[in-house]
Amino acid sequence: MPKQPIQATGSMEVDSDLPIEIKPKPIKRKTKAPPIRYDIVSDVMNQKADISVGDLMVAAPTLRRKLASACRPKRIPVTETSKETMAVIEEDDIHTTAVYSKINIGDKTVKVLVDCGAAKTCMSKSLADALGLEIQ
Repeated sequence: MPKQPIQATGSMEVDSDLPIEIKPKPIKRKTKAPPIRYDIVSDVMNQKADISVGDLMVAAPTLRRKLASACRPKRIPVTETSKETMAVIEEDDIHTTAVYSKINIGDKTVKVLVDCGAAKTCMSKSLADALGLEIQ
C-alpha cells in the first residue's frame, strides 16, 4: 500500500501563548559538621599492621636488607692451630685398607675396588671394551 501524505482539511486554532511557569529551585543549606577531636594520623601510625613478612619485605627494601643481613651467618675467624696439636696428628698412624672383591658383569668375572661413593669411579678402556660398554 503506498503511503499518502496527510492533509489538514479544516483550520484549527492552537493556543501557543500559554503562560510559562518557572518553579524556583529549593535552596540547599550547608550544615557545619560539629568539631571532632580525633587525630587520624597518630591513630594510624600507632596501629599494628596485619601484613605478612613477605609483603613487608616487598614494601620496604630497607627492612629486607636488614633481615637478610641478620639471617646471614657471621664468619668467625679461625685461630691458628698450635704446634702441639699438629704433633699429635702426625704421631697418629692412620691405617687404611683398600677392599677388593670379585664381581660378575654379564658373563665376565672382574676384580674390583669397593668404592664408598666419595669419589668418581673409573674403569680402563680395555675393560670397558671387553665388557661391551660404551663411553657416554
